[in-house]
Amino acid sequence: MSGNRRTRGQKQAAKKKRRDQRARKSARSGRPAGNATLTVPIWEYPAAAQSLAEKMPSWTVDRALDYLLAKPVGWQTPEGDVTSLVPADAITDTDVSAESFVSSLEVLQELGHLGWDPMRRLHMEVLPEDDPIGN
Repeated sequence: MSGNRRTRGQKQAAKKKRRDQRARKSARSGRPAGNATLTVPIWEYPAAAQSLAEKMPSWTVDRALDYLLAKPVGWQTPEGDVTSLVPADAITDTDVSAESFVSSLEVLQELGHLGWDPMRRLHMEVLPEDDPIGN
């Protein structure tokens, strides 16, 4: 029985070794490890893509942006309904470029029609105070 028992230090060393092996395997595959949890709003994706391309030398900024846009994002309507959408699908459906899509959301954010909740990682549509439809 005592042959199967490992000390806490041995268990931690084995765990670290497995974690390092997974990290090396992921680095060889040319893909970021695991599922991405995006922590920035879509209008900040160009800067995030630049940073990702710097960390992944085999990737271009365009490829990194496409990767980010392929991940689902949280979305809240003015009525409070929460859903998710994949920006790449919206881009395909509307037949606009990725840059135009991101730029349009940036304009909406600057005008106050689109917000970002960093705690919930959620984009929030906002109706303007003087909106004749919403009032």
